[in-house]
Amino acid sequence: MNMEKISHLDADFRYKSDVEDLITEFGLPRDGFCLVGSMSLAVRGLREAGDLDLCGDPEVEAMIESIDLPSHVDFHTQRYEKFGLSNEEIVHNPKYHDVLDGIKIVRPELKFSTALSSMREKDRMDVVLLEEYAFNNPDDWDWDLVSFEAQVIEDNRSLPILAKDFTFSLKARGLKGTAREVLTYLRDNTEINISNKIKPTLNYLSTPRYKYGIGHRATNDLHLSVKIDELLASQFTEDGFQRYDLVARSVMQSTQNSQSIDFEQICEKIFRKNEWDNKSSAGEVEYGKNVSVETNSGLEIVSESGLSTALTNGVPYVPVVLTSGNPDFGYDENWLRDSGLSDDELRVLRDRLSQFMDEWGLKHYIIIWPEASEYFDEIEAACRERLHVLESESVKIEDFEGFLRKVYAAHNATNSWQFERKVRLLGGEPKTVRVLAVNVHTYDGDGVEHLNDTKLSIREEYKDVTGDDRGNIILHSTEFFHENRTAHRLLEQYR
Repeated sequence: MNMEKISHLDADFRYKSDVEDLITEFGLPRDGFCLVGSMSLAVRGLREAGDLDLCGDPEVEAMIESIDLPSHVDFHTQRYEKFGLSNEEIVHNPKYHDVLDGIKIVRPELKFSTALSSMREKDRMDVVLLEEYAFNNPDDWDWDLVSFEAQVIEDNRSLPILAKDFTFSLKARGLKGTAREVLTYLRDNTEINISNKIKPTLNYLSTPRYKYGIGHRATNDLHLSVKIDELLASQFTEDGFQRYDLVARSVMQSTQNSQSIDFEQICEKIFRKNEWDNKSSAGEVEYGKNVSVETNSGLEIVSESGLSTALTNGVPYVPVVLTSGNPDFGYDENWLRDSGLSDDELRVLRDRLSQFMDEWGLKHYIIIWPEASEYFDEIEAACRERLHVLESESVKIEDFEGFLRKVYAAHNATNSWQFERKVRLLGGEPKTVRVLAVNVHTYDGDGVEHLNDTKLSIREEYKDVTGDDRGNIILHSTEFFHENRTAHRLLEQYR
């Protein structure tokens, strides 16, 4: 009867005398009922129980019908049915209760499950209390007893209600991303049809003066300091990367002191065809200085000088001036072919662009977890149907738990019961994962949101094959540029 788990519980809990009165005065069989609700928190010193809740087997339930219970005592007949548990199972299966001085008290994991399924503020606070308790008392917690089937708010679509969640969302996602989370929640959890209002609102919130916290109305001639990763990501369209001139110039700079004949031949073709002067076009500027970039409100480059040097030298930010001009696009693969490059030479520049994407975190990653290993190929095919998959490989991870924790640390998601449950379900021994590198920047719309939608839909499609009712142990995807860089480094480290 879980006696090994209860030595630290408080036997002098509130309403204990009332329980003894029910037994002696009304003749309730001691082994026929169980205290439920917040009593599991009370005996662990987490908070006091506000009233006395209990459930019973059929014999006790029949007896209760003829008893006039005190006002602070409630008998529950179907409290756990939404989790597939009957009162009789709660009372007579020892894994669902503890026994304290001969009194059965429901396990805290079941209280945690009911709290997750409630919108009441006190239940939200109980989730926080029990989450902390689970972390600090692993010997008195069994995640297998927790049910998520009736949880009201899904993690990946949750409204950032708590101040700390809202603050993190602003820091990690920015105003646009946080607004998207809120609006998506309202769309999915209200009966009001606001879908026609969401897109223009998000477009408005994505303008640079909101995205970068600019407090005045002017957009033209605003001077911003923009991260290179975000600037490069904005140079993709549905037709691919539009600024291979930057890649070519970077190649020229990085090979000026090398003996790489192939690179020199490539650059010579491009520069001769476009009548560029090698030195000036290569942008020989001092590290981090004399970089001039003009973009439109979508950060699409209108004109630039010295940007390739910033790329080569790894400068994280560049100065940008917003203008109303049209983007200077057209430096795509067709432009390279028109410059006389062969397929092999074109592949060299593609590889260099791929290196840029690795260095600046432009490749998002989908990691398919080992619990879905039988379906690696099938899930990859589903991803390829919906996303632009650049690379695919299976990687054997020796220190799997260490890898898992580092991946989610970059997502700021390790300090939660959801994550600890995932670690427990996936295990820690060496395992193989399938990794897909994805380019979301060619998607017409919000590519990261499309990636997240793809992840959620695949989780829903395959959750039954893993036995996980939430699908969280099927796959993971990175969301932010810094996450992408971390994932790339970790994969290099753990290969």
